[in-house]
Amino acid sequence: MWLRVLNINGAWLFFSPFGTRLQMAVRLRSTAPESSQMKSHEEDAAVALRDYLLTRRSELQRGEVCGLVESSPMFVRRLTTLVKQEQLGGPGQARMGGSFKMRVKSYLEDKGCNLLEPCLESLGFGEERLRRYLRKLSTVPNGERNLICIVRRFERVGISRISLGRLTEIESRILQYTDAELYDGLCALKEFGVPGQLMASVIMKYPLILRSEVLAKIRTWLSLLSRFPSKEDIARKTFLLSPFRLGTFQKVEGYERLQYLRCLGLSEAEIDGILCRRPMILLSHIEKELKPNVLFLEDLGIPIDRIAKAIQKNPGLLVGDAQKTFKPKVEYFKSLGLDDHSIAGMVLKYPMLFSCSIENKLKPVVAELQTLGVSPDNLKKILAARPTLFGYKVGGDVSKLIKNLDTFKCKESMKALAFVKAFGKKSAHINWLKDFLVQQGLSQSDAQLVLEKAPRILSCHENDLILKIENLTKTLGMDVKSLVSVPQYLSTDFKKRILRRQRVLSYLQSRGLLTENVTLGRMVMISRNSFCDLYVKPYPECAELYKIWKNDYSNNEIQFVKFLKFPQDENGSYPLC
Repeated sequence: MWLRVLNINGAWLFFSPFGTRLQMAVRLRSTAPESSQMKSHEEDAAVALRDYLLTRRSELQRGEVCGLVESSPMFVRRLTTLVKQEQLGGPGQARMGGSFKMRVKSYLEDKGCNLLEPCLESLGFGEERLRRYLRKLSTVPNGERNLICIVRRFERVGISRISLGRLTEIESRILQYTDAELYDGLCALKEFGVPGQLMASVIMKYPLILRSEVLAKIRTWLSLLSRFPSKEDIARKTFLLSPFRLGTFQKVEGYERLQYLRCLGLSEAEIDGILCRRPMILLSHIEKELKPNVLFLEDLGIPIDRIAKAIQKNPGLLVGDAQKTFKPKVEYFKSLGLDDHSIAGMVLKYPMLFSCSIENKLKPVVAELQTLGVSPDNLKKILAARPTLFGYKVGGDVSKLIKNLDTFKCKESMKALAFVKAFGKKSAHINWLKDFLVQQGLSQSDAQLVLEKAPRILSCHENDLILKIENLTKTLGMDVKSLVSVPQYLSTDFKKRILRRQRVLSYLQSRGLLTENVTLGRMVMISRNSFCDLYVKPYPECAELYKIWKNDYSNNEIQFVKFLKFPQDENGSYPLC
């Protein structure tokens, strides 16, 4: 058996010896050399383009040129193809003289280079968008220079080329900025008090904020704010939350909104506090946003003077959508049997009521209350008397109270009454806690802040709080003002977490194993496993303690105490840590 092989123009013909069958296999010419050559030519073209831009375009910095060339591979590929097709100085010369890099340089010197295409490609433009914007910008005077300046200015404030490309999809007019307009706009934002690290975020939310007409409206808006002590906070929050609203601001409308707030009975100081929490009120439409909400509350039966008090506690009552936000909640409470008068009273007692989600807050709390087994009538009484329970975390203090009351062997009407009385003590307890914290050395505002950050303190006993503060100031040697940064210290279990961890850290320090100072926040806030991984597991000397810890040290209390060699009390037993 043998084969006869012929090679005809790259096609291999295989003849079978039997003559009845002719088999032919065509070996395609390998494209690998051509592909490799094309890649080499593209690399040469990229280097030649970079050298050309560095030489001929002195306004471009080296980093900008390198970034531009690297991020525009389609342009480099097209340049490579054009150079291959071009016959410089007559037929055949392109194939005869010089390296491919030199041919690219000659081509660029002869034809020039418009940077619109590589600039747009570097912004992430696809072929279709690229062609569309090339047609637009090619008719704009100095379009190429403006685009380079836009990229440069935005990169300096932290907006990358890709982010700028996405931004143009939302607002294409940013490509019409001039360099002078960009410079003036960025200087104006600094003048307005926008921090440098937040400038990119503001521009991404409202790309046209640098336009001169928008800056003029912002200056008018800031002049209107100048009368308020919290003007800087109001301005900063507006820039961060909704800078696009500033583009439609009118001075007359601003004065009308302030006048409307005064007509509600609010003083200048109260308006300042409201705007500090909800700066969008000064940019909201009176007839479409502010008035409908106030009229909805009036129709519910709330007097105008009480509405003003509720707005001070929850300015969101002015900017929420009455029909989409308030009305569904009213209908839900009516489905539980409450009337307008009862719902109005609930809003006055707890103005944040209309800010609560029906599915995530109202229904789960009602479902928990229903586990008490109370009748619908008693459920209505509980909700009307204590609407503030909707402000507590589901599964938190309210749940604990419900579980405790559920064990009472009494009539369900007495359970409902007990819940109202017990829950009422919590709100009265707040004033005592504030006074207690002030007596310990905190200011009124710091005491309020501590309770807001760690509401679980409300369930703490007086003796427990005294013990924790004495431990903080005397044992740990810390200022009571450190509670402002770590208020959870007061709501954390003293024996099972604070004292145990203190003893472990003292044990490590006494043996020279721990030289750094552990902050209060790290000692209190990290989880049990994290504390173990940081301060028990790494030390071979604590191998036995690690074993006790991982085996649930709460069931090995005596072993835990013995290992740390705590002193015995007068009865010869070991006190709990």
